[in-house]
Amino acid sequence: MKSFFSLLCFLLLAVSAGAVPGDPVGALRLPLPGSSDTVVSVPLERQPLLETSVASRSENVLTFDEDVPALPAGGAYVLVMTGTIEGAILPISSIDGANATVESTSFDLSSLQAGDMAAIIPYWTLDTLFPGGRGVHASTSVLDRPTEVLCFDDSVPGTDQAASARFFYLSGHPTMADGWYKVGDLSQLYGNHRLQPQHYFQVRHNVPESTELLVCGSVQLSRFNVPLQQRSANVAQDNLVALPIPLPVALASAGLIEAGAFTASTSLLNRADELQVFDNTVIGQQKAAASRYFYYAGTSRPAGWYRVGDTSAPVNPTLLPGEGFTIRKQATSAPHTDFWKAMPQYLQ
Repeated sequence: MKSFFSLLCFLLLAVSAGAVPGDPVGALRLPLPGSSDTVVSVPLERQPLLETSVASRSENVLTFDEDVPALPAGGAYVLVMTGTIEGAILPISSIDGANATVESTSFDLSSLQAGDMAAIIPYWTLDTLFPGGRGVHASTSVLDRPTEVLCFDDSVPGTDQAASARFFYLSGHPTMADGWYKVGDLSQLYGNHRLQPQHYFQVRHNVPESTELLVCGSVQLSRFNVPLQQRSANVAQDNLVALPIPLPVALASAGLIEAGAFTASTSLLNRADELQVFDNTVIGQQKAAASRYFYYAGTSRPAGWYRVGDTSAPVNPTLLPGEGFTIRKQATSAPHTDFWKAMPQYLQ
């Protein structure tokens, strides 16, 4: 698959005013082809509000060694930087001084220890990723939408989820304020809508003209830790995920099997878990995955990653930054969560 990004800079010392000294930053330029759906993720973080250590924990309340700054309108999350659940993302529901109450997640908070490092990171939102509608085609009418941003909710059990929400940027309307609106709800602006980390969304251009999205941000300096859910008994589950890594990653080096997060197949015909990859260079909307992969444990063929439809030899495709992919967990007798944990090669 051809790369659809260009890496502008990586592991540069932050020099902007207010940046934490020594924090590496980077930028990605992501083409958004016209008349097409582009699968997009954001592999760079917004600048942390605070980097500190955990002093204590009581239930879902984390106490830090420093007061937590006021959160931006779009909210923020805790990224655990060290310890047993390093890489965990914990959404913050409220703050009070040095205390942050986090939402319940798949992570076991009892594993947090005093001294574990953490960062408070603002969410990317529609307004912060596409400020003033930059990178998309603005609408002048609520009915004629040249660009839509499609978001998904993979907490719904099952596969092939439809978009849970569609947004468009309105500009120059005679009676409505400029900004992001939700299709089906024009009563308020949605510029603070969160774009979830480690997930992908889609940019749909309904016109032939292409655009480009420039993403600048901080590089994650910890392991990544992506929960992969099997949400309902006896039902296969799609997980719409992305890696917080601003460089290409070979699938065989991504740690998916080594983490125990992906069930290997014992048969070339009856596959267990499956990785579905999209091709953003192919023009079209509502595109199916361009390639599907599974890991074969190895008896009649060598162990390794194979492409569905060609089991002649193992393959090692590249996962590209700024893209996303679907991991389809096989149906099991009971719901469970696996954790895809690995250290980015630039930190090894």
